[in-house]
Amino acid sequence: MRITYCEAWDVLSQRPRTPVSPQEAERRYRFGEPFTVLIGTPHSSVIIEIDWEEGRAGSTFIGRYGRKEISYGFHSLGEDSLFLGATTSWDYPQNSRSRMLSDTVRVETCDYHPDGYTKKTVRDSATRGESVSEHRDVPVDLHWEPVPRFGDWASLARLHRDLPPAW
Repeated sequence: MRITYCEAWDVLSQRPRTPVSPQEAERRYRFGEPFTVLIGTPHSSVIIEIDWEEGRAGSTFIGRYGRKEISYGFHSLGEDSLFLGATTSWDYPQNSRSRMLSDTVRVETCDYHPDGYTKKTVRDSATRGESVSEHRDVPVDLHWEPVPRFGDWASLARLHRDLPPAW
């Protein structure tokens, strides 16, 4: 598994913006400064954005044609725990290689709260409609993650959240 550190990922150019050494990334980790972890290849990869100063981490899974497919947003609750508070998935036209989010045919966003409240929003470009549903008492046991040690990104790089982390 190839791991690269940088300040940010440039979605349009599909390249790291200002690469940083693992030592510099670890320093940023310790001091709460933002940095980005790239795992895999540009054609099948996960981009993990860490910003402990803001109390958050995010994982974006890049799929076919270098497009965003799924994104997970975590926020810290206490020193040792992260909570998966938001997910977004993008669907693209079948015969398109576009990476533009404006070309998606469907976007689904879910916001989760530790008390089980969930709000799901689905935008469908074919119908030009949006549906919103809210639920209470949704099980969120699988939404908790330990804050990873530097370099141990398996839990944040996990696409299927119902499975344990594995490399």
